[in-house]
Amino acid sequence: MTPRERILAAIRGEQADRIPFTVYEGGIVSCGELERRLRNEGMGLVHAWCPIYKTEYPNAVFERKESWERNRPNIRETIRTPVGEVWQTLGGRWRSHSMDGTFTTSKDTH
Repeated sequence: MTPRERILAAIRGEQADRIPFTVYEGGIVSCGELERRLRNEGMGLVHAWCPIYKTEYPNAVFERKESWERNRPNIRETIRTPVGEVWQTLGGRWRSHSMDGTFTTSKDTH
């Protein structure tokens, strides 16, 4: 199989002759000798605007609550699962955000 055929088989859930190896175009590998060597060994390139995966969380509920405090956006993201929940708080101006902490279970673990 060609690198393209392997990637397409994986996307469709079909079996390939070996595990496909790919990176997004313009990502880790730049043009040049390294890219050519990896392509010769079977690496394929995928356009960055075309995602090749799908992530599912069947037992998790994601919540995002936005509010304003002192003229600044405040965002709290919570993930609820059958065994509990974790959350993080983001804040900042415009499209720039700062994190008060990574996902945690209580303020004591900050």
